[in-house]
Amino acid sequence: MVVLFFGIFNRNSSQKIFIDAQDRSLEEVIRELEEKQKEKGEKEKSLKDIESKISLLGRRSGTLENQISQVQRDIDVVNEELKKCEEEIKKNEENIKIISEGLTKNMEDLKEMVTALYQFSQVNTVELMLMSDDISSFLIKNELQSQNIRKCKDEILRLEEEFKKLEEFKKELDNEKATFEKIAKDLEEEKKKLENELADTKRQIALNTSQANILRGQIAQLQSAIDLLEEEQKRILEKEQEQLMQGGNGGTEPLKPGDYYFRVRGRDLYDGHGVGMSQWGAYGMAQAGENYQQILTFYYTGTYIGTTAVSSIPVVGYGYMDLEHYVAGLGEVPDKACGTEEQVAGNPQKYVVDNPNSVWDCWPEEAIKAQVVAARTYAVYYTHNGSGPAICTTAACQVYKGGEGKRWAVDETSKQVVLYNGSPIGAFYHSSARGHTEANEYVWTANKYGAVGYARPYLRGVDDSAWAYRNNYYNLITRTNGYSLEEWSSILASNEDTNVGTLISLSIERGSSNRAWRVHLHGTKGDKTVAGWYFKAIYNDWVYNHKPPEQRDYIYSTEFFFLRVE
Repeated sequence: MVVLFFGIFNRNSSQKIFIDAQDRSLEEVIRELEEKQKEKGEKEKSLKDIESKISLLGRRSGTLENQISQVQRDIDVVNEELKKCEEEIKKNEENIKIISEGLTKNMEDLKEMVTALYQFSQVNTVELMLMSDDISSFLIKNELQSQNIRKCKDEILRLEEEFKKLEEFKKELDNEKATFEKIAKDLEEEKKKLENELADTKRQIALNTSQANILRGQIAQLQSAIDLLEEEQKRILEKEQEQLMQGGNGGTEPLKPGDYYFRVRGRDLYDGHGVGMSQWGAYGMAQAGENYQQILTFYYTGTYIGTTAVSSIPVVGYGYMDLEHYVAGLGEVPDKACGTEEQVAGNPQKYVVDNPNSVWDCWPEEAIKAQVVAARTYAVYYTHNGSGPAICTTAACQVYKGGEGKRWAVDETSKQVVLYNGSPIGAFYHSSARGHTEANEYVWTANKYGAVGYARPYLRGVDDSAWAYRNNYYNLITRTNGYSLEEWSSILASNEDTNVGTLISLSIERGSSNRAWRVHLHGTKGDKTVAGWYFKAIYNDWVYNHKPPEQRDYIYSTEFFFLRVE
């Protein structure tokens, strides 16, 4: 959780609210922060691996389901063919039965005819002729009997041939049926195997999803711990800002040829950290006609405006408070919008007559609405959608002053928040970015050595120089006094993290803005690198402890440059 102290407006700097540093040292805080970041990184890697496995299993599951569907279609086709085969067998069996019955009848007829013929043949021809009325009748009878026998025999032969064919066809059909039954059985076994594999895949998906959910919960807990550690780190740095206010006006001694000094632009104490939305930038954008949605999505990369279902949040000292009431009582920017006398008369709760000599009485209404939505988003994010922890009411979180001065802006942006991938963002904001905001990981490094912090995709550096209002510190230039390399070596030797023996060279690595991300030191004892904010704190601590108030030549912001007088 990054404190918003550096982004709070106050017309009288003596009224700033300071948060006392914790008992732990900065090194102790950073050490724990490093451990949490490392652990979180390891769990995120594990989560990524599990999510990749779940994705592969999901694709495998889809493939198996498709294969099962195809096998089922094949089974349906085989079963249909099997059904046709069985119907054909049944039909063939009926034909065989009919032919068998015909064959049996013909066999019986043939048997009767042969018997009769045999009996007839036992009577001698003379007797038969005497028995017959005439010889012609006898001959005809004898011939007809013989023809009937031949026909019956031919029919029996034909039926036997047809019967044989039907038996062979039946055998083929039986073989075909057996083949289809085997194919159907094999397909059923394949289907069962695929279904078992699918069930196992789904069990693996469920198991991995459960593990992923556990990891997500652990990561969320670690992120909460990291947020708290970052907050503690910022409170310690606020102690440095407190020191800066106890006298000191930058370098006042004349610079001599050969001197090395730091030239500094701006003052972080009043301008802020430079991450997220610039309030003076929002002011300028609104003056140029941009609406609050455009302002917010400009400063918070890849985001969109949505709504929240959160209705109340825990607030330190107040218990649970209505979210909209809380936002209406925040005091980062003026409550009322600048308007005409007619607008003031029509809505005095919203407008005040614009005073061209002061920007403190009122602001463009779109800038105020942008601030309200950002503040609401930050409150929802900070309290984990209202479930806790409680948000403080000081400059360490968001300044809650009570009342409902911004009720009009709250109503006009009711429940609206800034979302990234469906979730409220850490909508950090500050006073002035001095023309360019910075990516969060370069301002809030993972450790004092400048390791890249956790990059939030919506907190990228953006150029707002076309809109940003030029406040008193926008182009404020200060410097330190000049020192020789030997003197700088002595100053840097006051802290083991910057002690490189005799300083040979100093270079500064920057993010997307001119703010110092890392300072690289090269000396006779080797090389060292520290974060820009930490280098500034080390130097300012040396100044605070070695010089009287009127001679303190502080570095007032991380937008510093190391120069040599020619």
